Amino acid sequence: MINIFKHNYKEFISLFILIFINFLFSYKYLLRLTKFALLFSLILSLIQIFIYLYRNKINISQKFYKLILIFLFVFIGIITIYSHFKIALSSLNVDRWSVISSFLEKSFEGKYPYFAHSHMGNPPGPMPFYFLVALPFYLIGWLSLLSCLGYCLFLINLKKYKENVFLIFYFLTSFFMLWEIMVRSNLFTFTYFVLLVIINFLYKKNNFYFTAILAGLLLSTRSIYIVVYIIVFLSSLINRMVEFKKLFRLLTIALISFLLTFVPYILFFNEEFFKMNPFIIQSSFFLPKYYTLIFILIAFVASFFVKEKNDVFFFSGVSLFIIIFIYSMYYILKYGFIQSYFDSLVDISYYIFSVPFLLYYLMNREKRIPSI
Repeated sequence: MINIFKHNYKEFISLFILIFINFLFSYKYLLRLTKFALLFSLILSLIQIFIYLYRNKINISQKFYKLILIFLFVFIGIITIYSHFKIALSSLNVDRWSVISSFLEKSFEGKYPYFAHSHMGNPPGPMPFYFLVALPFYLIGWLSLLSCLGYCLFLINLKKYKENVFLIFYFLTSFFMLWEIMVRSNLFTFTYFVLLVIINFLYKKNNFYFTAILAGLLLSTRSIYIVVYIIVFLSSLINRMVEFKKLFRLLTIALISFLLTFVPYILFFNEEFFKMNPFIIQSSFFLPKYYTLIFILIAFVASFFVKEKNDVFFFSGVSLFIIIFIYSMYYILKYGFIQSYFDSLVDISYYIFSVPFLLYYLMNREKRIPSI
């Protein structure tokens, strides 16, 4: 295996991270069902590695490939419907659905929504545009649709590539995907939206203003995406993939669209906004403030390692993984591994932020024309 990867360490790192993330979910949640969870998770990881190494030797017809993709869509649909009707929201130990509902309920009541608390007592950490995207799904009572949306869109993109057995098998055996849909999480979906913006910026020469506006709006979902933006835009400038004037114009438009999402709260809840807002929540409730500077530094350093467009996806995914790993180690060192991992002091779902970027990096290695 070392021989195969020796000419591309980035391929090895991407594969390792993707399999490691799935292992975190499979081991943790299978342990609730069987005492053989560790053995099963290790075997699954080894099978995923084997499938990747011999993916080009596993010949399947285009027709069969499409049938597998259809099966995956049906599988995701069944999980989504089952979750909606059979898994009660109140039974979940994850409160992303509750953060959305409590925020929107406060908004409908005309009250300041950032004073809301989920059913687990947590304040709403995401930024305003996050809740605007979630609003239609909340109104129809199907937040699980938002959870599965990103996975379905990614699978649609997969059909434009050569029969990739590994990517299909990886999705079929992704415990983090099952977990996200069942608990109504949406990290993959929002991150995939950001990925599409980056693809459009790097490979498409049109829709400049649309890309700029959407980049700003998506930053108004989760602040961690600033890490990706730094890597994308700074590396593009360093490698002369974009003119400074054009980049400056794009970033100005993105910043304006980002700031506009906060205007209603500043106008109608001026005093409350400066007492409690997503910036205060995200910088005070998770990690000491100086960690934010470390994360920004990681993004700046990663930008100088980007040598080609596809590197953007690799270093974005790896940087996000490193940041969440630092966050995990902070809690493990402070509270111990058992409490952090098994008792969920560490939210391992944050590792999902890196998955779309690393998957897309591996897809691009097939030398296909990137598409959205």
